[in-house]
Amino acid sequence: MIIKKVKYVLSILISLILILILTLLGCSKKIDNSKIKNKVDKTNEKITSNYLQSFFPSKEGMVFNFKGTGLEFASFIRQIVHKEDNFVQIHDNNGGTIVASVYKIKENKIIKVLERPEFYSHSSLISEARNIDNKEVILKGSLQEGEVWESAGQKREIVEIIDNLKVPAGNFYDVIKIKITPLEKSRSYEFYEYYAKNIGLIMKENRGEGYKVISKLSSYGLDLN
Repeated sequence: MIIKKVKYVLSILISLILILILTLLGCSKKIDNSKIKNKVDKTNEKITSNYLQSFFPSKEGMVFNFKGTGLEFASFIRQIVHKEDNFVQIHDNNGGTIVASVYKIKENKIIKVLERPEFYSHSSLISEARNIDNKEVILKGSLQEGEVWESAGQKREIVEIIDNLKVPAGNFYDVIKIKITPLEKSRSYEFYEYYAKNIGLIMKENRGEGYKVISKLSSYGLDLN
């Protein structure tokens, strides 16, 4: 009987010792929460960066056709002509003139660094644009409703995230609506730009006293010619 009790006590002691050893081993391999947090923060930074850039696609050869109302030249064709590093050259052709613009794509903003009206060549302006300081920030930050910034004499504000916006090219979801107004009180106008994820600009509105001009994306695709 005594032997059985001794064996029972010994088994309990052995179990306790094993539990203690496992606990100590677990403590020695304690996870560094700060490292996990840093990894999560870096992941979120990448997501934010990719999210911003997804509203301004830059694949060379893409063509976007816009149908407009309210003005003779409200319709236009947008084409991505050149792409080098983080610079993109875009031409807007409204049938009366062609405006070439070069944009710089950064992690937290999209900047128009150069604009050249009456540009009828397909030559690259990117080398020239590399030496120009920041000009007009068209998209910025995390693209949250209420986000405001000032650039190139204008105030830009994300006034709405539209769940579903229909234009002739189709239905687009989670569309960023940006209101653009002048900083000078002597000037009065309202521009609105609508950006869809993975497509970019899908609609523009120009409102003023007694007029309203609207351009909507009607088709888009890769120019294979």
